[in-house]
This record gives sequence, structure tokens and C-alpha cells, in this order.
Amino acid sequence: MPNVHVTAERWRDPQYAAAFYVFSRMRFSDKRRACFARVESAGIDKAGLLEEARAWSHGERVLVKIALDLFDPGCVAAAGHAPAGWGEAANVLDRENMDTALAALRLARQETRMVEVRTLEDGRIEARLESRGRFEV
Repeated sequence: MPNVHVTAERWRDPQYAAAFYVFSRMRFSDKRRACFARVESAGIDKAGLLEEARAWSHGERVLVKIALDLFDPGCVAAAGHAPAGWGEAANVLDRENMDTALAALRLARQETRMVEVRTLEDGRIEARLESRGRFEV
């Protein structure tokens, strides 16, 4: 796993935290590495990640597109890719990945926040989330 040098201020940013959380939950280590290799101190190499994800499964591409659109709304379409909508996510993602997508949405909406990020012994990155309280809809 490459070193992910992300300042606390960066992962406390709601849009960045949403993308970071999705990347941390990618099931296969090679996909997590690919995502985090595109995380830079100035942001995320969106075009590079979208290009790399073309060879991944449909569900993995949906997660990446959701993460990037939460990070930078409209960036997926601007890069010439069809954005992933929530309807597509509902039809393609399994329960665990849908939970990941919904958790990322709550991060972007500032309903939850990351309170701890740590690297586990096996190289996975674990992010602990905390509710900011109830939001009325």
C-alpha cells in the first residue's frame, strides 16, 4: 500500500472524506492501491483513476464514479464518462458496497464525519465514522 499522506484537515473536508472512505472500502487490495495511488496532496487524479477503473467490474466503476462525483460534482461527466446515478447503484451494488456508497453520501452531506483514520497491519485503511446528529429531511 502506498503511503497516503493526507492531513487531518484534508480528510475532515466532507467531499474529500467521502471519496477517501469509498477508496478505503474497496475489497481488493490492488484496487485500493490504485485508488490511493491517485490521491495527491493537492487532490485526486480523477482522470487517471477513471481511466484505470475502465477495466474493473461494473460495481467497482460505480463506486469510483460516486466517490469522484461526491468529491467534485460533475467531474465524471466533464471527463467524458457517464456518471453513476443512485438508480444504477441500487441495481448494481451488493449490500456492502451500497452501504459504503450511502456512508460516503452521509459524509459529503456532513451528517457524519471521520474521527479516526488508521492503517491496519495488512495494509488496509480503516476509517471510523461518527454521527453529527439527526438531520431532518
